[in-house]
Amino acid sequence: MVSSPDSGDEIGASYRPVRKRTRTGCIQCRSRRRKCDGARPRCRGCEVRGQVCRWGLKASFHPSRAISLSRCEAASLREVEEGRGRSSSRHQQFVDETNIIIDGYSTPDHPSCGPHLPAQDESSPSHVSRPPSQPISGELSIADLFTQRNLPASDIPASPSGNHDLPPLIQSQQFHSVSGPTATDTQTHLYPFLLGQARSKDATPQPVPQFPVTDGEKFQLISAFIRETGTWCETTDSQMHFTVKSIHEMMKSSSFVAAALSLASRQLDYVLMRQRPVTLELYQFTIQLLLGQDPVRADTSILATCTLLCVYEMMASRVEEWRRHLKGCAGFLRAQRWNGSSEGIVKASFWAFARIDVWAAFNSGKATLIPTESWVDNMCIDYVLANGDLDDYCNLAILIFAKIVNILSTSQQSRREMRAAGLKASICTLWNEMQRWYQLRPSEVCPLLRDFPPTKVFPEALYIRSAPNCGNTFYHSGCMLLLQTGLVTQGPEHLYASFKEETGNIIWHARELVGISISNPSHANWVNQLQPLFIAGTVFGSSVASPSVRDTLSVSPGDAPSAAENHDFDEFCSEKILLLKHLARIERETGWKTSDRAAELRMLWGFV
Repeated sequence: MVSSPDSGDEIGASYRPVRKRTRTGCIQCRSRRRKCDGARPRCRGCEVRGQVCRWGLKASFHPSRAISLSRCEAASLREVEEGRGRSSSRHQQFVDETNIIIDGYSTPDHPSCGPHLPAQDESSPSHVSRPPSQPISGELSIADLFTQRNLPASDIPASPSGNHDLPPLIQSQQFHSVSGPTATDTQTHLYPFLLGQARSKDATPQPVPQFPVTDGEKFQLISAFIRETGTWCETTDSQMHFTVKSIHEMMKSSSFVAAALSLASRQLDYVLMRQRPVTLELYQFTIQLLLGQDPVRADTSILATCTLLCVYEMMASRVEEWRRHLKGCAGFLRAQRWNGSSEGIVKASFWAFARIDVWAAFNSGKATLIPTESWVDNMCIDYVLANGDLDDYCNLAILIFAKIVNILSTSQQSRREMRAAGLKASICTLWNEMQRWYQLRPSEVCPLLRDFPPTKVFPEALYIRSAPNCGNTFYHSGCMLLLQTGLVTQGPEHLYASFKEETGNIIWHARELVGISISNPSHANWVNQLQPLFIAGTVFGSSVASPSVRDTLSVSPGDAPSAAENHDFDEFCSEKILLLKHLARIERETGWKTSDRAAELRMLWGFV
């Protein structure tokens, strides 16, 4: 059979290589979808528009020519992954025995305990009851000890099994003192954990239960608290009330000692990668002491105790857990009319609470529990400068950052309405307020030394005290959030008088923040820098290096750009590798969980 003359051509055509699409032109023209003449070092289009002409790596879609990490970078990434794998054994399971403890305190004279607890809302998945013997993942929620005390017993259904769950959220209620009525106006506020829930009217105070640890273990844990975990609450407390100035007075409170022991024990468990039931026993013992606390005698030691319990939960629990516990502290602070202008350990506790509150609000997309207007008595920068208190000045950066989080927490629809009604003006006001804080910094708030050699990926900045470290961290974090709105780069000159080329560069802020964290191995600041480092990581993962108009006003993981949106080159590969290694170091040395945020960054960057 003779083949047709065209058959050979058809066979040859089937083996011809398929021409694949290539990408040419500079980065600016490609991002604007404009034709580029390819002239180097500056194309005609960038020259006409007055832009900097940048060129990336040559794009290729062939697997053998795909851009990948170098061997050194890949080895570094594997080292981080192996470290995560070794730490996977830290996941703990505990038995929830809180109901047993509460039932043990039930008395006929106290209607809010025992069989008269309000029933759970069965429609809420977070309120599902657990039998006391059922293992649970993670830790107990101290918010499970909040109850309603003003409901009549007849209106509260009983559980068929006899076990009653406590509602996890604080309800609007009138505080009822078990020791008799008082004439103070604090009765309309909430106290944390409903102090005195286990006390009967006119009952003789019960002796303090025995601690579930030996004297030797207590000595070791208190030593660890003073050296490590207690300093976490003193980031902007130069007088060090938790570990030095007020520690002798606080040690007279059994509940404070128990909270300090539980926090130190949990931190050591994570650092040493071990599981000890005594950690949860100490936590439950602290709750047991708070249940027997006389509400009328609730003092500063109770506030410090609640603050330590919030830090305990923040170490490795979900953001929903922090926020539920923070509500108790917020109610106590407002009931006593304490704020960031108070003195002593109250002031230290408030700002430790405020730092947790602002990051809980940031992660959950909600506003802070205490309005920023009542954080301090006078928030004027000039007033704080005149007083000369370094801690107060650094705390102002936290306050301004909280205002930014509150504005960005509004819903998408509200933001559209606000855009026409002054959102841009609000963003502008906060930007200028943040830049004014930066420009008027006292010399003690500036770094002692700063260097950015060409061989370094991040700048080096040395701070002597932890408060300036914290203040500058919140400054750079706030600037990045404001720049990501896209509303700072444009506008009348008089509105943006403080806008400069350096401070207006979002990459500069990201590098400065990471450089501050790496250059200053302060564990007290490291545990407060997880979320700022995450914000910087999202900036390195953005497809646009310079600030531009963006629709999103937040930097939550769901709003961050995906790896598919990035260019086919990785301009910040070294920054990403070093940031992941630094996050792993923070978790390894402090026990503060950073792996979740690191995993989100790896997914964002395409490191999967």
